[in-house]
Amino acid sequence: MDPCRPGSGHPCPATALRCCGAGYRVGVPVGRAGATGRAVKGQLRQVYVNIDGGSRGNPGPAAAAVIVSDGEGRVLAEQTRYLGRVTNNVAEWAALEDAVELLVRMTREHGPLHAVVRADSQLLVRQFNGEYRIKNRALQRAALRVREKLAQHPAVRLTLRYVPREENAAADRAVNRELDRVLKRGEGEGSCMPGGKVDVPRGAFLQRDRVTYAVVPRLAPAGVLDVATLRRLADVVEKHRIPVVKITSAQRIALVGIKPEEVEPIWEELGMEPAPAVGPCVHYVQACPGTVACRYGQQDALGLARCLDEKLVWRGELASKFKIGISGCPFNCCDSWLRDFGAFGKSRGWTVVIGGAGGARPRIGDVIAENVSDDEAIGLVERTIDVYKELAKKGERLARTIDRVGIEAFKARLER
Repeated sequence: MDPCRPGSGHPCPATALRCCGAGYRVGVPVGRAGATGRAVKGQLRQVYVNIDGGSRGNPGPAAAAVIVSDGEGRVLAEQTRYLGRVTNNVAEWAALEDAVELLVRMTREHGPLHAVVRADSQLLVRQFNGEYRIKNRALQRAALRVREKLAQHPAVRLTLRYVPREENAAADRAVNRELDRVLKRGEGEGSCMPGGKVDVPRGAFLQRDRVTYAVVPRLAPAGVLDVATLRRLADVVEKHRIPVVKITSAQRIALVGIKPEEVEPIWEELGMEPAPAVGPCVHYVQACPGTVACRYGQQDALGLARCLDEKLVWRGELASKFKIGISGCPFNCCDSWLRDFGAFGKSRGWTVVIGGAGGARPRIGDVIAENVSDDEAIGLVERTIDVYKELAKKGERLARTIDRVGIEAFKARLER
């Protein structure tokens, strides 16, 4: 059973999901069926949010845009983001995620907000409002993140409505401006850059020989695999005569030495998404067996890692890459002390560490909490990412941000 699903017994603060056949409808916050946010005491300020996401190629280079305005049409905030190579549907959901993130930040200055969000994607609106079920796993994860963010931040009350494209023209223009900017300058990953410096196949990484590529599929969290997945990988490796199959430090499997013309057929045969192996985002969540199998395990490392993977990996753009290590006991088999966010289990709960780093400038992380529950650990990693996004300079890892601002100042921001 998926530990993030209601009824699994795992203490993940997930929203309730209404199951419907092969897919899941978007969830509603537990205890408030049909609502998109919990009631907030006091006056709610109403704002209007136009969102759009678009892809040139479907999949292809994509961007998302958010424009927040008041009742008189004055723009209060605007945000655009390049997404890499994704589909239109993924881009639309990314825009909604960005809108929620932006609204949460705005509540710190403006107080509680009632946001009327307007989108020109009927599919997005109907999926969010529970009229259509969501079959795609990436969209399921996006929907879950949006609902949980709203449940955790009751100061944001959100209504999502469909509007015709002509009433969403400003957001559409913002998406195209961002795509024009990135494609013109040749920025971003090669796989997203037709006409850029290097035209790299989708989800592939050019290797040292400058001829062949590697792909890293996104598998089950923490490297837990089933027989069907292993068989599918083996069939693809054998059929395409892939010379190197490597288990990575992120507990994934890299297929190395692939000819460029074989990359797309391999993705189609695998039926998997590329893992976020590069770029400024949450890359992965490592975990040891914990109490599932290890005699030294004191906490369920796999269960916590699976929840964190579903909620955070590929959540959005950060200042730099962000890695998470979850160890079931103080032996720290997953190097929790050396990860941006780490947790290791003791008999009374999790000890949480932030700001660790390996590489050329190693840093032992700082303990910020002890004896915390799964729910509390999940809340801490989300707050850590939020504060990191606020304080970090572009390209700066969390360890360097903490070195610059000081651990006490960082902890003070966490406790706000």
